[in-house]
Amino acid sequence: MVKLWAAVALICCGLICCVTAEIVWIDYMQSYQIYENMALGVSTNQSVKAVQMPQGTSSNIRYGFYKPNSDELQTTSTYFSIDSLTGEVFTYGNQLDYDKASGNRDLTVTFFAKTVDGSESSFKTTSIVILDVNDVPPKFTNDSLSVFIEENTEVGAGFVALKDIFITDNDTFVTSPLEFIEVSVEYCVVLGRIVDCAHQFDIIRTSISSPKFFTGDFTINATLDYEQASRIQVQLLARDGVHNVTTDVVVNVQDKQDLPPRWTVVPKESFVNEGVKVGELSVIVEAEDQDSQPRPIFYSFTEGQTIDGIDIRDIFVINDRTGEITNVIVLDLEDEKYFRNYKGKVVRRVWPILLKACEIINENPLQVGTGGMECAVTQDIEIIIEDVNDNRPKFSSSIYRYVIREGIPNGDYLYNPEIRITDRDTDIYNKFNTSFVPESAEFALSGPTRANPIIEIKNTSLIDYDRGPKQYTLYLRTVDIDEPSFVSTATVIINVTDVNDNSPRFVPESYNVRIPEDSQQGFEVVQVTSIDIDSGDFGTAGILYILEGANKHRFHIDELSGQITVEYCETYGVEPCLDYDTQPITYFLSVRAVDTKNEPGARDHTVTVAVEVTDVNDNPPIVGDYSRFITEGEIRFSPDLFVKATDRDSTNLEYSIRNQSPGKFWAIDKSTGLIFVNKSGQGIKFSDGDSVGRFIVEVAVTDGKFTAISNVHITVIDINDNAPTFFPRYYEETIDETTPGGTFVLRVSATDADDPTSENGRFSYNIASGNVGGRFVIDKKSGDIYTADNAVFNIEIIKQYNMTVIAIDDGKPQLEGNATVVVKLRDTNNKDPFIDPSLQEFTVYDNVNIGYSVGYVGASDPDINALLEFEWGNDKEANSDEGFVVDPINGFDYRNLFRIERTTGRIFVNEPLDSRRASLVSYSVIVRDVFPTPKQNGTGTVIFYIKPFNTRPPQIEPFQSPIYINEEQPIGSGVISLIAQDDNGIRIFELIEQPDDNFFAISPTTGSVSILNRIDYDDIRMINDSYFIATVTDTGEPELTSSASVSVIFRNINDNFPQFVERDNINRPKNIYTSRIPENSPDGTPIATVYAFDRDRPDNNSFHEIRYFMDDDRFDVDPISGEIFVRLRNGAVLDREQNSRINTQVVARDNPNGTPQNQRAAAVIVTLTDVNDNPPKFSRDEYYVQIYETIAVGTDILQLFSTDRDIGDNARSYYYKVADMGTDHGDFFDVRQEAGRVYLKSSVLRNVGTYVFYVQAVDLFGTGFATNASVTVDVLPSANAPPVWVIPPIDNMTIYVLEEQYKGMLVYDVSARDVDTGDNGVVDYSFIYDGETTQSTPEFNINRVTGVIHAEIVYDRELVDRYVLLLNASDRGETRLGTTRFLTVVILDVNDNPPKFAEPEIEIRVAENRPLGEIRKIPTATDIDLNPTIVYHIISGNGDGTFELDPDTRMLYLRKPLDREVKSIYYLDVQASNDEPDFTVITDRKKRATDPSILTVKVLVGDINDEAPRFLQDEYYGCVSARAPFESHIMTIQAIDSDAIGTGVVRYRVTDGHMIGNTTLFGIHEKFGIITNRMLMRRYADSTFFVTVNARDREDIDTAESANTVAKIFVNQPGNEVKLLITQNTGEVRLYKTQIQSILEQASDLDYVCINDIQDHVIDSAGSVSTLWSDVYVTGVRKNVVNGVEKYTMLSSTELMNIINTERYARKSDFDLLYIREVEAASSSQEIELEDQAVLIIVIIIAILIFLVIIFCILAFMCIRAAKRQKKELLLHKTHATPAPIVQQEPVVVEPIIYDNRMFVTEEQPPVQVVEQQEIVEHDPVHVQYAVVQKRSPSPQFIEQSVHQYVEDDQDAIVVELKDDEPQPRDDVYQPEPEYTIETEVVEETQRF
Repeated sequence: MVKLWAAVALICCGLICCVTAEIVWIDYMQSYQIYENMALGVSTNQSVKAVQMPQGTSSNIRYGFYKPNSDELQTTSTYFSIDSLTGEVFTYGNQLDYDKASGNRDLTVTFFAKTVDGSESSFKTTSIVILDVNDVPPKFTNDSLSVFIEENTEVGAGFVALKDIFITDNDTFVTSPLEFIEVSVEYCVVLGRIVDCAHQFDIIRTSISSPKFFTGDFTINATLDYEQASRIQVQLLARDGVHNVTTDVVVNVQDKQDLPPRWTVVPKESFVNEGVKVGELSVIVEAEDQDSQPRPIFYSFTEGQTIDGIDIRDIFVINDRTGEITNVIVLDLEDEKYFRNYKGKVVRRVWPILLKACEIINENPLQVGTGGMECAVTQDIEIIIEDVNDNRPKFSSSIYRYVIREGIPNGDYLYNPEIRITDRDTDIYNKFNTSFVPESAEFALSGPTRANPIIEIKNTSLIDYDRGPKQYTLYLRTVDIDEPSFVSTATVIINVTDVNDNSPRFVPESYNVRIPEDSQQGFEVVQVTSIDIDSGDFGTAGILYILEGANKHRFHIDELSGQITVEYCETYGVEPCLDYDTQPITYFLSVRAVDTKNEPGARDHTVTVAVEVTDVNDNPPIVGDYSRFITEGEIRFSPDLFVKATDRDSTNLEYSIRNQSPGKFWAIDKSTGLIFVNKSGQGIKFSDGDSVGRFIVEVAVTDGKFTAISNVHITVIDINDNAPTFFPRYYEETIDETTPGGTFVLRVSATDADDPTSENGRFSYNIASGNVGGRFVIDKKSGDIYTADNAVFNIEIIKQYNMTVIAIDDGKPQLEGNATVVVKLRDTNNKDPFIDPSLQEFTVYDNVNIGYSVGYVGASDPDINALLEFEWGNDKEANSDEGFVVDPINGFDYRNLFRIERTTGRIFVNEPLDSRRASLVSYSVIVRDVFPTPKQNGTGTVIFYIKPFNTRPPQIEPFQSPIYINEEQPIGSGVISLIAQDDNGIRIFELIEQPDDNFFAISPTTGSVSILNRIDYDDIRMINDSYFIATVTDTGEPELTSSASVSVIFRNINDNFPQFVERDNINRPKNIYTSRIPENSPDGTPIATVYAFDRDRPDNNSFHEIRYFMDDDRFDVDPISGEIFVRLRNGAVLDREQNSRINTQVVARDNPNGTPQNQRAAAVIVTLTDVNDNPPKFSRDEYYVQIYETIAVGTDILQLFSTDRDIGDNARSYYYKVADMGTDHGDFFDVRQEAGRVYLKSSVLRNVGTYVFYVQAVDLFGTGFATNASVTVDVLPSANAPPVWVIPPIDNMTIYVLEEQYKGMLVYDVSARDVDTGDNGVVDYSFIYDGETTQSTPEFNINRVTGVIHAEIVYDRELVDRYVLLLNASDRGETRLGTTRFLTVVILDVNDNPPKFAEPEIEIRVAENRPLGEIRKIPTATDIDLNPTIVYHIISGNGDGTFELDPDTRMLYLRKPLDREVKSIYYLDVQASNDEPDFTVITDRKKRATDPSILTVKVLVGDINDEAPRFLQDEYYGCVSARAPFESHIMTIQAIDSDAIGTGVVRYRVTDGHMIGNTTLFGIHEKFGIITNRMLMRRYADSTFFVTVNARDREDIDTAESANTVAKIFVNQPGNEVKLLITQNTGEVRLYKTQIQSILEQASDLDYVCINDIQDHVIDSAGSVSTLWSDVYVTGVRKNVVNGVEKYTMLSSTELMNIINTERYARKSDFDLLYIREVEAASSSQEIELEDQAVLIIVIIIAILIFLVIIFCILAFMCIRAAKRQKKELLLHKTHATPAPIVQQEPVVVEPIIYDNRMFVTEEQPPVQVVEQQEIVEHDPVHVQYAVVQKRSPSPQFIEQSVHQYVEDDQDAIVVELKDDEPQPRDDVYQPEPEYTIETEVVEETQRF
């Protein structure tokens, strides 16, 4: 009709135009309606149209909007735009808004049309109707909503608290299904938590006037409690079907006086020291009224409190208003009236007090509450009086006297008189230590108790009457253990009596003399001398000398003088007389000195005398011939070749080469006889010798008088030192690629310089590399290279072969040379061209022009002279955009859409493209090589994807801006998710703009914006906010983009830790503070002032404020100023000798007025400087030295050593000789004051004897503490002058040696001279060590002749830091004289000891929800080097930076949150080092495991339940036969819980799909997840069930994390099964059962496959089986989707068999893996036969069980009679029976078996279950009676598949089934004694079918 009117209008216009030309409007959007929410920039699907008359055409007209007084076309207006060419109208500019429009809400629009040449124009005005949409949310009109109500106010249902709450909506309607605005209570906010409160509050509509309005009342439905919540914020929610708005109603609850007081401060234990005066005790308790208007509190003691009859109030009193408890008497634990009972040993230290607090109801007059709501419950405290040490321990006497004899055994006690000590303090402080002052080396204290010490002999070797002292005066000192320390003293005097206890002592201790071998009788050899310090005949006067030993017959000794002479002999100089040439040349004699004239009881001592016989030259050298081999190239023989000659007279022999041949290649060392190669450092060559490498060398040996000759034969052993060499080293040859196998290619040649007759010179050829495919072979001997017999060459694959040929000899080691062989191939044209790749794809838009170049078809030809051409093949196909195949005849002809250029393969668009009709086009393409004859072809396929052109950008949904987030959120935290929609789909989200900080990142796929970089509110830039602009791009082509701008405001948090810094420069960290103070400094001594800075920005908070703390009994810190000072507590002392360097720490903590608080520690190192508080101590109490009377005056004879625990000047001691003490009455000796060396002050010549005097060491340069020692000097007689020291030039010289060098190192070279002649002038060097003369100490060795000192050990300063050597230089005179000199060797330190941990590993447990910050300190490492600096680093295990270790304080910090489900254990390797850590140990596992400087910190992350279980499969399904027995295994569901790792903690239950009505079909085992059927499934054949399984991680369902999955259960019939005959045994088949299912399910018509059973293969109808093959029974299920609904079909056996057979041939390679031999339908006849057999078996079993029950009943009856028991009620098997009331064994329930054709065997046995004694009633019950026999030795029973309930305990069970018509009641069962118990139990059970 519209078209008709348009035609009429056009005709009319045409008629009018016959007269005049004009523009006539056809369409101008008359009566058009538009919704207010129509998007901007989209088409209205409306166009205006006008025609030019009289032509009746519109092609010459352009459109726009009319603008008064203007003839210009305006293409935009306030709300619309227009396409000037087509007239299509679009939304534009301002958004339409119905709610803001006026009146009738219509828009008036005037359109304007104009011809192109402007000759004609016309305008048309029309009205456009705006339609309303629900786009305005409702609005609460009340300004504020609040309610005040008193707590506990009685409210009923609908108690109105607020009336007339109004809500309006500007929209004209609400959205379906709502009819009116709805308002409800959403939730409440109480104390910052959101709670459900719909039961407490409601809002009731009171009027219904319009959908746009709501009026209602706010009601309270429950009583409110002020103590639970004083303010409740109730949120109301209003909905109009689209929008939701909220407002809050504040409910203020007013308080009432209804709560008793409560205790707030109650110290359970308060400690006070005794001695506190009256009123000085102060223990504060506090209580408060819990009501909002609290009353004051009245405090008191409860009445009648006493301890041992003493009233509490006699001791303590409490202030009734303040709660302060104080004392009314002095607290003295020694007070016998109140606190102490010495007889009963009772001390009343603990005083329990029961307190009471009540509210004061009225002050004047005083009225105190008494009721339970006015008084707090009584509270008890304890005041504990601590004893202090205020009594001195006392001795029973001031002097104790004892007498002992020298030599008294160690461990003897001095009992009389008895020593007793008493102290009146309690047991706590009745403790004291008693000791000798100073400590005695000879005596010690012991005894059963501290109060009764006994003197014990500690070291009897020091008690010597002869050396003294003869009387000991000791001082006993007893000191309290606890502070303050009281001291008492007593004197002990011990007198010593003498005994004969010293043996004679030789001086010197050994003798070495030399005499000619021809010495005559009477020749004086040596005189020995000994002394004995005992007196009389016990001493030197009673000594006799006795000669002993094997050689005593050669010598004689005078028994009084000790003179040794040569004895008479017939032939002097010849054996058996003394003879140098006959061993021994040194004769050892033993001389024994015996005191007491050798009377009984005499003591003796023996010395060794070595008599060396000198030689005379009278014998020639003797030498033999030698024959040796040497390896070619060597310079010396291995082992060395020495020509050795012997001479009885002398060892000073000289060697020389008299003659050698061939050549002069050998030399000899004239002293040692070592023969070596003489070729200027070059080795001997095989070719240097004769033809076989041999030499003859003639060696002469002479002793200066006689000469001997030795012939040395030398043979050189050849070595393989020449490799084969090729010439030339490069070979090249070219062959055709068609060259056949066995063709000669070329020859290579090599030579070897080694002897060709030996293995070293023989070699063979091999191809070492480059022989790809083994296409060449080489003759090992000739070097000829051939093509291999099966060689085939292809130049397109390999153009040339680059081979390496080697020649390798047979020597050891084998040597080789190599050459390069290049074989090139010549090409032939013999390959077909091919499309590369065979399938090529191109994409093109449907708007491209004809002739547009799409691309090139890629093709290749291996031949080098190929000429290729292209053309389309005949195979062409296409699909529409909906996926349908396009018919080129009756539909769209796509066959010529594209053309291909013949010579280049370039593709062009040939016809217009239409992506809707043909979106995928496939052409076959042919490439042809036209060069050869015949031509060679190749084919391929080209697919064109024709795509539409994209025109609409994505739409971003509204979002919140600005966004508020806290600073320091973890990187990756979510900020906002932008949601966008587009018909083509979203390709990517991107951020295109944000500040330079780059705080944000966006997920390109989800639009989720997260934090990219750290957001620090406290940054110096003071950034408070930010923004970002995001874009979203669609997947259309071309891609279009939309953008969104989001503002972000940051919020401040306490995220910065205090940092210790320099006060003047906060950017300079200061983590260590050092100070030096004197030891024993008093309280208040300043240490240092610390300063910490917190970078948190002040923002109405105290985040930046800092307080200081210290946890140290020695120091404290001012919390505000940071000043650290001395404050000693808990017995702490500042003693440098105990700890010279104190390492402690100070803690800075921020935000003192709030939480959270952060803290950081700084190290404080306090160095204690020394004060003189320790006396010096000599290295020994007694010094002893021997000198000769001829020693020069001024010679140092002894070095004194003393040590002092102090240091510096305080430890610098001066030495003095104590006057008027000892036996040095002639004042021969003195001490050098500073050096401490004893020297000869005046000559002792002719003053031989023993001198004793005392020396004193006084520290602080002789002004401090003093200590004494004794010095004994033995002056010996001398006949000549002693040697004089040259080096060292002074006595007690100090030299320095580095530790950790090497054994044998040169330490020092000493030298002395002696002016005497002969033996008297020969100097020997030695040490005096432990009183003995020796060449070696454990640490040093001195050369006797040269005086060179070598190291005997590798020195370790940490073990010993200095050595003092007493050097001895003595001559060889008849009476040896010597002189000594001290040499101090100081060992210098090197850093040779790494720090070490005491333990290799520690374990730390950290909860995964632990806040970031401090964890704990790791243990300290120790370093025995001097003043070590130890730092700690994590060297491995912390790659992600989860932890941080302070290198100085050892504090381990947590820097990243822990998640046990991600990682449960961290192994941190911490290395303690002196500078930098050694990170190489990270890769050296052995070194890391054994390095003591590495500590493994094992961090165990504790779990919290924050993860739900996760199912192991995405889909679960299983099949159950319609004839399966009850509780057959269907499938196993498994889930794991990351919180506890594994499936053991998961509990399962079925929540849906397992029931039909009230009938439960399926159940699941709670622990193991096994799904079984709880009903027989016959009636549900061919059904599918969807069972919802819930897995939770704990028993409590309400608090557990859980997850759900759906299990599909298919009920199949036996007739649906197919049997697969597999040629593998059942064990193998079960291993790849899953693989069988997977391969079968790949069939296109098969979605699910169930394997129902796997059995041994049945061979024949008789039931014979083969265990080598298997019968596998399977069923199949197909899934179809019909109208969006899934349908499941059980396939028949025929259909399933056809599918499997089809797949067997289609996918033969897959099915070959399954070893399937046959596929056939499962037989049903066997099922019937098995079922009949099952019934028969059941009948037989029941009969046997009944018989056994009767037998056991008879036995039980006989046992009862034999025991003469009282007759019991016998068990009656009647209609009504009752089981025993006490059951010791759960019965085993045996179900009757419903047999399927194969009995549905499952691979996994169901878990063990306990049968509950409960009645189960189902259809047609069969009542079973059970008899349970309990034996003494139960044995486990495995119940086969017929048993479906299991017994947990191992018991034998006999089950008897009796059928009856009615349920049987239970009777009591007789239970005999437990000797041998037969229990019969009748259990009512319902048979389940």
